[in-house]
Amino acid sequence: MTEAQYTWNELDVTKGNIGLYHGQLTGLSDIDPPVRLAFYPFVSGVTQIFEGVAETNFNAGMDLKYGITENFTLDATLIPDFSQAGFDDVSLNLGAYLSKLFLSNDSSLQKVWTFLVKEIYFFLGV
Repeated sequence: MTEAQYTWNELDVTKGNIGLYHGQLTGLSDIDPPVRLAFYPFVSGVTQIFEGVAETNFNAGMDLKYGITENFTLDATLIPDFSQAGFDDVSLNLGAYLSKLFLSNDSSLQKVWTFLVKEIYFFLGV
């Protein structure tokens, strides 16, 4: 092995020919990629005061990321903390739209609905 040192400098692709910026690495073999595993622990605390009475809750959990392959990553949350998630008491009624779609005279929609109804009946065992 020689004591040569090579560096890669920042490239300004607006100057010169792009072919000038290419390089070739040789002598690299048997390089195993590292395990792509990351843990992100978290702790949160919530204090609520109502009529002079304080209530404090602490939550802890962990987010996990594991690279199964180069293209697939498994993301998981252990002991999820929903203390900061907001929920609305609003519901969306789609009944009018669904009945209009169901009662439509379009044959393609009727075929889709017939298929869906059959699948639901099959799933329910009816």
